[in-house]
Amino acid sequence: MPCQNDGKSIIMARIAVQPHVCPACHPGSAPRRRFATMCSRVAVVLIPIFFALLGWQVYNITTPSPHVALSLPVERQIDLPRSTPLISASGELNLDGWTNSSRRIIWDPSTVASDMIMLPSEYSNKWKSYRVKAWNRYSIFITSPLSSDDTPTHSNNQVDDDWGDSHGKASSTTSDTASKNVYLDVEVMDLNYVTRIGVTVIDLTQRKQYMQQFLIHSANMVELSPRGDEPDGTHIDLRGQHMRVAFEKTTTDAGTWAHKVIVDLGVGANRTATTLNLQGSDKEEAAVTVVPIGDSRRKFMFSSVAWVSSDAKPDVTADGASMLSSNEPGPAHVHGLYEWTRGVLEYRSSWVRCRLATSLPSGKRVLITLTNGGGFNEARVTQNSAIVDGQVHKLGAVHIGYDRDFLLNPWTVSGARVDIMFTPCAQDKISSAAWFGAYTDARRLAYGTIAKGSISIDVDGKQTPINLAGVHLVAEEINA
Repeated sequence: MPCQNDGKSIIMARIAVQPHVCPACHPGSAPRRRFATMCSRVAVVLIPIFFALLGWQVYNITTPSPHVALSLPVERQIDLPRSTPLISASGELNLDGWTNSSRRIIWDPSTVASDMIMLPSEYSNKWKSYRVKAWNRYSIFITSPLSSDDTPTHSNNQVDDDWGDSHGKASSTTSDTASKNVYLDVEVMDLNYVTRIGVTVIDLTQRKQYMQQFLIHSANMVELSPRGDEPDGTHIDLRGQHMRVAFEKTTTDAGTWAHKVIVDLGVGANRTATTLNLQGSDKEEAAVTVVPIGDSRRKFMFSSVAWVSSDAKPDVTADGASMLSSNEPGPAHVHGLYEWTRGVLEYRSSWVRCRLATSLPSGKRVLITLTNGGGFNEARVTQNSAIVDGQVHKLGAVHIGYDRDFLLNPWTVSGARVDIMFTPCAQDKISSAAWFGAYTDARRLAYGTIAKGSISIDVDGKQTPINLAGVHLVAEEINA
């Protein structure tokens, strides 16, 4: 039927009732509008129900488990059987404990069990892949003679005898004018849906710190190896505009391995850059732990910490200025740790960690990591350990006490074999967020020297204290 409305009435109808078609010419438009209205009303009811159910699931799997505060003695910590798979056939943690080598301990992230029981398997498996967190990290302490242009601002207690009394009192005092102390930390963390690159450079002598981080909002940007004893090759090589971070490993026939760490972030006055050539040995032990989180066998942290060192003085640039130069006279002592961590953590996790790496005056090499919080179930094993001259010594549970409102107040680290007190000389913080708050990462850093303190290790069946007074220590609060 031809349209009986003139053009003027059609225009007025569009303005008044907003139909974009002539109702007389298109009688089917009204039912379609009624159907669209009905769908919108159903959606208004169903969408909140869906998100309420999803939120209930997320709450169940992300509510932090309480930290199990136990004074776990070393002799009760379980030694890992290396031939047992880490993940059982049901997808849950098959074992927990510690060992001194990460060889033959392999886990496949795809076998991890999912907590999203209400979702179909294909979506559940995708969700659990987002729960897996993996990171490789280098934390390096560098000591180098000061140049004539350097003007240190504080003095440092140093120890002559590293095997001291249980209180760890310094036996002598020397000035920081003899050396420059730099702390360098490089971390690449892969969360599947976002990759975080974090670099921290601290001038421990001048009390200056420089922190940079980059977030890459793409999935599968890095594929970190599921093995602690990673194969040779380039493990990480992230490149972008004014950005490059690369980790490379090479193994020799003699059983030694070399890691090359390349960092070049920013440009001009914001540039941070260094190249580290670090050495390690398969003959030296690594502190390997598998720690459950809370009471769940589906949440855990599997980590390996190994000693690394170098005789070569690196070039370090921070905020566009040279902090350390390989052309400066005198040797450099480069000591640190290589941390390899994989696991299924709480969606929101928080823990505190203290670490140090040093060569004591007697020549003994000491690497210590101490952790508190994170909901880690320490009923069977702790992450705390000391590596002395390439040998792992397990430490029991510790309590790290500090003022969260003012990090420069004195810190205490206490446990059955640990008694440390240090007053930080400076602090800093950095935070980031992505995916509309689905990912957040906030870190606060405090560093200084140990005023007094020691740890005790077993030597020939006897507990022997190691005096740590005067040693540089870096403490970190992580909320991720």
